[in-house]
Amino acid sequence: MISNSFLMHLNLSHNLLVDLQQPFSNLPPYLSTLDLHSNLLHGRIPTPPQFSSYVDYSNNSFLSSIPDDIGTYMSFTVFFSVSKNNISGIIPASIFSATYLQVLDLSNNALSGGIPSCLIENEALAVLNLRRNMFSGILSGNFPGNCNLQTLDLNGNLLEGTIPESVANYKELEVLNLGNNHIDDNFPCWLKNMSSLRVLVLRANRFHGPIGCPNSNSTWAKLQIVDLSYNNFSGKLPAKAFLTWKAMMASEDGVQSKLNHMQFKVLEMSELYYQDAVTVTSQGQEMELVKVLTLFTSIDFSFNTFEGQIPEEMGNFTSLYVLNLSGNGFTGQIPSSIGQLTQLESLDLSRNHLRGRSPESLICDTVGNRDLASSVVQEMGGKATTNMLIEFFQGFSITKTKEERVVEEELTEFGGGECSSGAEGCVRPRHLEKP
Repeated sequence: MISNSFLMHLNLSHNLLVDLQQPFSNLPPYLSTLDLHSNLLHGRIPTPPQFSSYVDYSNNSFLSSIPDDIGTYMSFTVFFSVSKNNISGIIPASIFSATYLQVLDLSNNALSGGIPSCLIENEALAVLNLRRNMFSGILSGNFPGNCNLQTLDLNGNLLEGTIPESVANYKELEVLNLGNNHIDDNFPCWLKNMSSLRVLVLRANRFHGPIGCPNSNSTWAKLQIVDLSYNNFSGKLPAKAFLTWKAMMASEDGVQSKLNHMQFKVLEMSELYYQDAVTVTSQGQEMELVKVLTLFTSIDFSFNTFEGQIPEEMGNFTSLYVLNLSGNGFTGQIPSSIGQLTQLESLDLSRNHLRGRSPESLICDTVGNRDLASSVVQEMGGKATTNMLIEFFQGFSITKTKEERVVEEELTEFGGGECSSGAEGCVRPRHLEKP
């Protein structure tokens, strides 16, 4: 079958293949789709077929580096992924000549060096995923205003310096994930000019100062996941700014009407989609949202040096699922408006200087399909600690923090940041295991 010169689509994914018959150049000349992801393939990365538009080598055991001349084989390539392999070295310059490339996923490898400015300036790219590598240096380059980038994921590298203000030129950007680097900067208020932004992750860097932007009238009407945890942000929370986060204020009926996923269609004439993966933290557990539901909303400001009272305005986030304000210097009463968060599934206000009791509705409410796993209110020396964890999350890969044991569940077809068909597939509910 593979020798059929008219073969255009070859999908051998999710098997136990360990090797490829050589020479690889003997594949059908007009092969457009080559999907080898989720096998046991090893050795060097094979060069793509000359006319391929979709190439997926992810979740294998390929070694060495990306071939220097790989770009010469990608003249028509729209999607290219080598995610979750054992690849080292740098990004070869030849890949910049892939002028039709829209999705480039090199995540979860051991790539190093700087992130080439030519890659950042590629006007065709819609998804650039370089997370969990060893890229270093300063994020530089002129981010053009006429590009189509929707996802920029650089999480888990060694990047330093500040965020270039030209990032705001990405008018279509929906996901900006710069977490787990060494970026040293103030809160980037100019990001508020990006009205399409849905996910902002700056966690575990060296950001500092207040997060209020008094000179900005722009809003984040679509923002649904914001993670500023493990930095040195300080001051009071900007209560008025929260009034513009409209995506977190939808009614229950409005939330249900938005039940779909954040995804990028790879080929206009196909049912192939690239789906973003975002990691959120709840009760010390990191949970990877493999398919980011557009109804999922989360705020994580934990482990900074915020102070003052928790704003009553947070009670307006009626579609919020996760709220983590732990490890700060908040004082005063727990706002009664928090009790209005009927969709809330995970709440952590611990390690603050709060007093009083948690709103009773959060302790006793088991409305609808919510299964209350634990709700504990401890009052010690005038200090209230509230931990609420709901057995809610579905389709996640759960990894506990370093000091805890690791609990993992293999997922079905939908791996984080992988391509899938338009079908929803099988997503099984799972219950969070107790440590």
